[in-house]
Amino acid sequence: MEGKKMTLLRSLYWEINKALWASLTAFVIFFAVLVLPGIRQHQAAYQAALSSKISAEADYYCRRFTFVPGTRAYRSCLDDLQSLRASAQKRLVPELDF
Repeated sequence: MEGKKMTLLRSLYWEINKALWASLTAFVIFFAVLVLPGIRQHQAAYQAALSSKISAEADYYCRRFTFVPGTRAYRSCLDDLQSLRASAQKRLVPELDF
């Protein structure tokens, strides 16, 4: 009786092992064929959306500070906000790189 249980457990172990490896292989193929080719497009779309959002935010603050769009002061405000954002990112990147 004990030998049958061990044989059954070994058989079950190998079947589960094969199923897991087959699932991993299927996932890798799925990822390589369907997901990987679109990553660059998604990154570019994300960067474009982020850039647009940052630009709109800078525009909002410069208008809020009563700078008239199209003037030298407005452009200076946008440049100052951009440099402020860049310096904040430079400070945060080393903290996030762990």
